[in-house]
Amino acid sequence: MLPQETQELLKIPQKLLEQLFPSSTASIQDLLAHKIPYQRPSAHQTQSSAYLHKRAPTRPEVDPTGLATPPPSVILEIIEALQLSPEEKYTSIACAHIPGNHETYPLWILSYWAELGVLRNARKSWDLAIKSLETRINRKSSDVLAGEILDRVLVLPWASGLRGFDECGVEGLVNFCTPKAWFRTAEVNQMLELVDNANLSSRGIKVLPSDFPRNLVQLHRDEGLEYITASRHRHLRQLGEDSVNGVVNQFATVANVDDDHWVALVIDFGSKTVRYFDSLNNPINAELREAFDWWIDQHHAAQFDWVCVPCTQQGDSYVQLRAFCG
Repeated sequence: MLPQETQELLKIPQKLLEQLFPSSTASIQDLLAHKIPYQRPSAHQTQSSAYLHKRAPTRPEVDPTGLATPPPSVILEIIEALQLSPEEKYTSIACAHIPGNHETYPLWILSYWAELGVLRNARKSWDLAIKSLETRINRKSSDVLAGEILDRVLVLPWASGLRGFDECGVEGLVNFCTPKAWFRTAEVNQMLELVDNANLSSRGIKVLPSDFPRNLVQLHRDEGLEYITASRHRHLRQLGEDSVNGVVNQFATVANVDDDHWVALVIDFGSKTVRYFDSLNNPINAELREAFDWWIDQHHAAQFDWVCVPCTQQGDSYVQLRAFCG
């Protein structure tokens, strides 16, 4: 553990915090306009010993936004060296990555460099998303939707949570604004939550997250061991009972196939069919079908038919999700 004295030296002065970082309520537009220092892609000196010093800083007062920062790998190495040698009691830091700079600065500069990582990543992601929306608008001036999205995104607080989703920040919207981005599982589940909130329960439709098919596949791989008795499978058993008792008429979900593609499925208990939506028009995934058939067989005597449903060629995942809920 670092000595108390070193910990104090690493603290960014309170009077500078508001200047160096945008507030949590600042908009994304403010985030993109906020001044941050240039990050050098490489460093002439990468050894931590060239950065950490025991003498008092020669420049105790400094605006760190005017100093280029080392690459992330060098910053991590300096932090590790500081943590591994608490007895050294370093008091200042040099910018050994800047040729000709022989000054030393307050140790809190290292904390500033480390904190900048989060800021840089957020700016990079949002900058790409905003430029993608602007490209859509410039390419097609009649793209009213892209214009509305851009206007609303720019005024969102950059560090806020995404209302309606647990443990998800507003950065969860980035990929929805970037057409070439691959949707992660969390983002697909966000879309499923939005669809599930569209008053579908009154029609007897239950939208399930993507872990439902994943759990069924794993359960089938394990040959259904302890399905009837294990508490960890209680939720799956309850879903099966709900389908038998008429609590739900249809289950709708999406499944990841081969780690690079999403397909949609609807189990219709009234018509005893499983509707399969694949925007690439691939054959029904065999393992997915076997797992669903096995689970259905645990609760229903009748055999369910599988039907491939034609759907719009994939432009984005949302098109496919709406296909089975419209």
